[in-house]
Amino acid sequence: MSDSIRTLHINTDRTFRGGERQVLLLMQGLAARGHPAELIAQPDGELARRAETAGLCVHRIRMRRAVDPVALLRIGSMLRKIRPDIVHMHSGRAHTLGVAASALTGRGRRIVSRRVVSPVGRSWLSRFKYRHGVDRYIAISEAVKGELLKIDVPAERVAVVYSCIAPARLEPEANRSAELRREWGIPPGAPMVGTVGAMCAAKGFRHFVDAVPRVLANVPAARFVLVGDGELRDELERRIASLDLPAGVLTLTGWRDDVPELLPCFDLFVSSSVEEGLGTTVMQAMAVGTAVVVTDAGGLPEVVGSGKAGLVVPADDAAALAGGIVRALNDPDLRARMARAGRDRAVERFTPEGMIEGTLAVYREVLERHGTR
Repeated sequence: MSDSIRTLHINTDRTFRGGERQVLLLMQGLAARGHPAELIAQPDGELARRAETAGLCVHRIRMRRAVDPVALLRIGSMLRKIRPDIVHMHSGRAHTLGVAASALTGRGRRIVSRRVVSPVGRSWLSRFKYRHGVDRYIAISEAVKGELLKIDVPAERVAVVYSCIAPARLEPEANRSAELRREWGIPPGAPMVGTVGAMCAAKGFRHFVDAVPRVLANVPAARFVLVGDGELRDELERRIASLDLPAGVLTLTGWRDDVPELLPCFDLFVSSSVEEGLGTTVMQAMAVGTAVVVTDAGGLPEVVGSGKAGLVVPADDAAALAGGIVRALNDPDLRARMARAGRDRAVERFTPEGMIEGTLAVYREVLERHGTR
């Protein structure tokens, strides 16, 4: 029997965030190793476009909801046609569709990767959904694994494979700090504190915003940059207005496609998340030598490890977040030590090779257990 493993990946998100980037990196890595990988994605989604641009085989199927009869029939048809060894689902809605289609057709093995840390529902329906029909879960952190264990998914069915970053994309041709400071109206020498992400509840940006006046009380020269956009932007703007901050202290840049070039320009990177599967943007900041302050949400403590690579503060606590930022800003030697340790940890531990080979090891174990390898 051939050693190649044919995989079919399903992702239902239209946006292109951390989870979708992992899908693309995984599929490219599998294809490069001689393992055919095909994708089912939303027809108008950014993942489908980027995957096609990368030369991957994409099947554009509209998936409107978790229980979508039309999508289910089309996915079932793909399973019969492709006959994959592994069906790998990359989102909650994809999980439901992939398990149902696989059960109806009897084709392929099932494996799901949880890309969010939102607690799994405790209802009987959620327990049934996650305890049946899936051969193996790939959790992107020990924290995500813990969420699955809470609903009685057997530990032997959950493997932890960390997400990765692509270091080659993180080296800008030149540091753009001076250019960006001019763009954002930040004086030379003022400590620049940045954060990046979708403006959704999980990212906890309300705490980042609320931390600003507390930091200014201790470090008046500090300036803050929030990069991203999303459904909570209006709410955040109202919150900022209510704080009556001095002009130019906090900049909302909106969505940008040059984040890798922004990260080395920050004196400090902050993750204020209240829910986080792992935190690839934190890894990216560490990889370019930017010191980080993160909350203890989800897998973030796993990213910084023992604490030498970053400060960890309680989640959902603006005062604690501000305290971590003040400590880092007031101690340049601490920032330098964290930056060095963070870079070493990120580029050694969170590599595409590690993620791809770890995933392949799980695939092989599943297939061997079922006697197909």
